[in-house]
Amino acid sequence: MRSYGAQELASTAFGLAKLGHTPSEAWLDAAHRRFRDAATVAGANAPTFVKFGWALVQFKMNPSFNWMLAFCSEVRQRIDMYTARELATLIWICIRLKHVPDPLFLEVWFKAATRRMPTFNPPSLLLALQSLAAAELRTPAPATFMRALLPKLREMFMDMSGPELAEALWCVVSLRLKPDEQWMDDYMAACEGVVSSLPPQSMADCAWSLARLRYQPSEMWEEAAAVQVSRTLGAYTAAQLGVVVWAWGSVELGPVPEAWRSALLDKARAEGFAESEIKDVQRFVLGMAEHNSVEGRNEDAGWKPQQQQMKLQQAEPPSRLQQHKQQQGVQQKRRRNMEVSRF
Repeated sequence: MRSYGAQELASTAFGLAKLGHTPSEAWLDAAHRRFRDAATVAGANAPTFVKFGWALVQFKMNPSFNWMLAFCSEVRQRIDMYTARELATLIWICIRLKHVPDPLFLEVWFKAATRRMPTFNPPSLLLALQSLAAAELRTPAPATFMRALLPKLREMFMDMSGPELAEALWCVVSLRLKPDEQWMDDYMAACEGVVSSLPPQSMADCAWSLARLRYQPSEMWEEAAAVQVSRTLGAYTAAQLGVVVWAWGSVELGPVPEAWRSALLDKARAEGFAESEIKDVQRFVLGMAEHNSVEGRNEDAGWKPQQQQMKLQQAEPPSRLQQHKQQQGVQQKRRRNMEVSRF
């Protein structure tokens, strides 16, 4: 192993990972230790770190904090050599290896990503945003990055699929960005054409994001979304449906259908919620039913009580129903793995 350079180790590990073969623990331990030593020499080019890091993710390695710190330090010195897709993959590698990059690394990463923004495509940009959201950064992204990001996303709207549009908005909200009304109107124009085909997870993501932004979608979106949710009701988990039900009331999209409320309670029982959690869901469903009743009476009278609406806006679904992003599981992980494996 001592005769291997960083590029040779990266190519070997990458090839084994592509073949679906996981080496022995002894080989992996020796390889990742040797890589740390070899990576400091001039022969370790920028793609070497992307390949080796991707292989470690596939091998389900768990490098030490110090190893990841050294890895990120070497990457930082080569940051201007990476393409947009490689930048996205690097931040994904860090998160998958359970390492939140330090502020200095993030500073140079954001600067490089801002410069590369024109060359990002939808899958790569979403991969970067998903990873940044998963990192739960303590401080918002730099203003220069945000100013470059939002126009770039807007350019991509018409090239994105329904799930990609939903994921894009979820990332924007999770990263604490605040798009202006024109951006949201353009987003809604693109989303109206695909909402009728959104799968449950994407519908939950989109609904949650709209509620967090306090943005009321168009009537066309509302009608198409209501039909799609009702049509695919059986495919929803309790968490996904709970988020949709909450968001529906939060941005005043009309009465929540009784069938949704009944299905939510049935799903909670079927999924083995604890008795206390079942009671929380029951109270939540009852609250939505009461809101529907008040809304109907006040529409007949021609007014809406602001106090009732403010109470609904401040309410949250029961904690068990707020796990909708954790329900993506294998499907989302497989999609991300497919994206970063195309070297």
